[in-house]
Amino acid sequence: MLAAYLVGALQTRDVDIVGLDDAPPTLVRTVMLDGLQVFCANRAADHAARRNALLRAADLDPFLRRMRRIKLAAIAR
Repeated sequence: MLAAYLVGALQTRDVDIVGLDDAPPTLVRTVMLDGLQVFCANRAADHAARRNALLRAADLDPFLRRMRRIKLAAIAR
């Protein structure tokens, strides 16, 4: 229902509603950096959520890169 309302209000069918509470940190980072925020009820809470999401994703990046290298090397053998 919310997505249908946003499609009409924003005059575009390119609308995704994403719950970020349990999403992987890298997805949250992508949404927060590349997505379009259309409403913010609490700027301080939004700032804290963005900061936490970006820090979590940054912490996870070295591990994900290392695991990718290991998996690709295993596949190449």
